[in-house]
Amino acid sequence: MFKRIQAYFYNQALQAAVKKIGKIERTKLPNNQIKTIGILFNASEEFNFTAVDHFAAKYSAYQVELLGYINRSKKKLGAKSIPFSCFLQDDVNWYNVPSGMKVEQFTAKKFDILIHLTITEDPVIEYIMATTKARFRVGFFQPNKEALYDLMITSKEGDKLQDLCNQIEHYLQLINP
Repeated sequence: MFKRIQAYFYNQALQAAVKKIGKIERTKLPNNQIKTIGILFNASEEFNFTAVDHFAAKYSAYQVELLGYINRSKKKLGAKSIPFSCFLQDDVNWYNVPSGMKVEQFTAKKFDILIHLTITEDPVIEYIMATTKARFRVGFFQPNKEALYDLMITSKEGDKLQDLCNQIEHYLQLINP
């Protein structure tokens, strides 16, 4: 019962946020016009950051900004040093809507390309994908989430984050050689 109530409030918040930002011109850009790339990922597992960092390094010719979501509270995380911009479970309300300065700054940016580097469904990251002002959005295939993405990559069972990174890189090169 709680999950249904949570989903109801989440969907209401998501619809309101999408309506608030209005129509975003979404288009594929030639490589010579791409200036900014946003990368959104689940950083709860440390090995994910290694794959994301390696992926981001390939796009160093562009202004790349990372935002990771760590599904832990500040108390459980402790004094661990984090080498990228992130937000924590403390920044997410009970119906999975993220907030806070880092989230607001990230969603306010008009990225030329926004890449969702996570291989599992995550409503928190999904919310950010839906509310950014990105012109072209890329992520892994999720049924009934086609409106969030301009390019969705299918993954096989057992695929790792590095496999998704390789596929996204491949398809971005096909689209924008």
